[in-house]
Amino acid sequence: MIGTSRLNTDDVISIHSNTATINIEIDAHYLNSLFYSYEKSPILKGLLQNAQPYLFEQVLYSSLQEIVNDIISENTEEVFELFFLRVKAEELICRLLMDLGKRDEKQLYALNFHDIEAIYRIKALIIEDLGVPPGY
Repeated sequence: MIGTSRLNTDDVISIHSNTATINIEIDAHYLNSLFYSYEKSPILKGLLQNAQPYLFEQVLYSSLQEIVNDIISENTEEVFELFFLRVKAEELICRLLMDLGKRDEKQLYALNFHDIEAIYRIKALIIEDLGVPPGY
């Protein structure tokens, strides 16, 4: 999941509610410092300008899963642990941003809190029991 700081996802998505979810928070100024140019990517530009509330979700695929497995299974010495986790988190963010750039939709649309709340409420109903349609 990628969201801007203008969007308080904690109000909608409880961090501890789904153990299969990865949330990484990074300061927009720090992320911005990692890029030399982002003008060619409207999605990256919109995220780094941090002027609108955006939220993106991505299902884990094999290369992301490998990074997650490294984070979970690596037995890192304490002196290197934070550095290792930062590098892996940045690798996850980089892959997610690259995937966002590949999406067909190049225009970003700002969301409001009530829309996000409704989307996640419906999502929770759907995944509660995939064999039963919502509302039954």
